[in-house]
Amino acid sequence: MNGFLKGFLKLIANRALVLGPVLAVLMLLGGAIGSFGNYGWATQAGLGVGMALYLLFWSLLIGGVLRLLLSIDDRLERLEGNR
Repeated sequence: MNGFLKGFLKLIANRALVLGPVLAVLMLLGGAIGSFGNYGWATQAGLGVGMALYLLFWSLLIGGVLRLLLSIDDRLERLEGNR
């Protein structure tokens, strides 16, 4: 894998693993604050929690899979270098 693609995938994986949970927490806080005083606050808070968990799941899945693929590529490059 060339250096640019590897660097780009590392950037995407790091952003997904760091910003995903941060955005999920912000969504939870925003949903909790925005739902007070509104009719149907439980529904709005439930939707906020659901969306935050959905974002958290996909960001951690994407980041984890990219990290796994990059570590496999690094090991294959090391094996080729030992030959």
